[in-house]
Amino acid sequence: MRWSYLVWVAVAALILTAPMALAAEKGGEKGKAKGVHVFGELTKVVKDGEKVTGIEVSAKGKEKGAAAETKAIAVDSSTKVMIEKEPAAGAEKGKPKAEEGKLEDLKVGQRVMIRCTEDGAKAVEIMVALPGAHKHGGEKGGDK
Repeated sequence: MRWSYLVWVAVAALILTAPMALAAEKGGEKGKAKGVHVFGELTKVVKDGEKVTGIEVSAKGKEKGAAAETKAIAVDSSTKVMIEKEPAAGAEKGKPKAEEGKLEDLKVGQRVMIRCTEDGAKAVEIMVALPGAHKHGGEKGGDK
């Protein structure tokens, strides 16, 4: 009787903790993909010959009125570049479509959203926004 009681307690403990362990495992994958995000304007494209090796971004702080700071971020051949394109003239209005690009497509002055590694040193993905896209902390509509 004593052993069967202990077995039932152990089974109940496993049943109660298994969903939490699975949720923690899934959260670990999300945390890995999340990384650090940087939003700003591309101020420099660093090249070694023809190969792009890094970028500098003027990123505005999250606090209202915060001064912009320049962040240097490394890139390599594994960095994914996505470029937003206007929807076709006859297409349904909505979000712009993103097409895959190359590091060589990056130009000074572009508004970019960058997903970096957790330490913020290397870009994992760079999204180039449409010209005239919403600027974080920009002008308020209706003010003249």
